[in-house]
Amino acid sequence: MYVRYLNIAVFGLLFLGLSTSIASADAVIKKSYLNYNGYRYYKGSAQQLELGDWCDKKTPITAANYCDQKGTLKGLINQVTVSRFEVEQNGSTAVNILGNFSIPLLGWGLKGDDFVKKVFDGEYVFLHMAIDNENKFKNDLNKKPGKINDLKQKDSYRIVDSVIIVMKGSEARSLGITHKGNFKGTWNGTKLTVDSDVQSETARQFEPEKGTVYAYGLKKIQWDAKREKKRTEIEDLKNDPHGP
Repeated sequence: MYVRYLNIAVFGLLFLGLSTSIASADAVIKKSYLNYNGYRYYKGSAQQLELGDWCDKKTPITAANYCDQKGTLKGLINQVTVSRFEVEQNGSTAVNILGNFSIPLLGWGLKGDDFVKKVFDGEYVFLHMAIDNENKFKNDLNKKPGKINDLKQKDSYRIVDSVIIVMKGSEARSLGITHKGNFKGTWNGTKLTVDSDVQSETARQFEPEKGTVYAYGLKKIQWDAKREKKRTEIEDLKNDPHGP
């Protein structure tokens, strides 16, 4: 899943007189994670992941925690919950906003200072998209023996159950997501259709582009058996937030 919606040197921000203190009432952005509504989302390798991917969680000592993509389960996802938030001055630093996020991969022809300024001005907003009914997702996944066989091989495997996408504010408004709060939608693996006040179905559709996933949430798999060979079913999916 991708949206049109670094490791960049940030010293130019200071010379341009751009504020390096950026955050919002909803979100605090750190170098390796984004804290939204009290939950810490991973930033490492976010631009290589999509909603519904399964991946191998890595915790290197000298770099940000990340999840190495191994496959996808997005065909099992239909209903999603979406919300939006903006980033305001007074909190996180510009260095943190650019940390573990590649501006070139975003592909919008920007420099780091341009990206930070547009985030600060509200021209760019963040869209949070998550699996709506995780119990149904889990039950449907248990009916896929091939996927279960893949996932049971390592305890470090995780499932991406939510993503935070950077998008243009005008696109969020065209979807009818003009205020804070949760909206329902459908996701077909490439295109999001939002249930909103916008009447036209076409206007309510959004197809994320490659490189726009800014952060993601992970679920740890709780199995019916400790030993890999005896595992046949997922009992639960547990939150696995980024560490403080």
